[in-house]
Amino acid sequence: MKMQTGIRVEAKVWQAYRGLCSREHLRPSMPIEDFLQLVLEKGSALTLLSLVQGAAKTQSEGVNAYARVLLNWYMHGKYFFHAMGQDEAPVEGLLLECLKVITDVELCRQIEEALLRKP
Repeated sequence: MKMQTGIRVEAKVWQAYRGLCSREHLRPSMPIEDFLQLVLEKGSALTLLSLVQGAAKTQSEGVNAYARVLLNWYMHGKYFFHAMGQDEAPVEGLLLECLKVITDVELCRQIEEALLRKP
């Protein structure tokens, strides 16, 4: 049995969330229901939030490290590399993608400068 609830969410946050769910072909209630189920399984909302925030921080640090390696390669003339048995991956394109997700503002600036400097 489903129950409708009313919660207050900042309008901009809700619109952005709905857009993200739309891109991922999800009903907006689905991630919320799954989150609530995980809270019940863990027996604590704070514990689950702490786990999620820790995972997000770890992922962010990993992306920043990945971008630093790519930038180093790029600055030293390595413009392509073989990624896990696949075709050559362009370092420049991967750096552009990293700009969308890295959290280190200084690293972002360095990547932007490096990409704009190349003729």
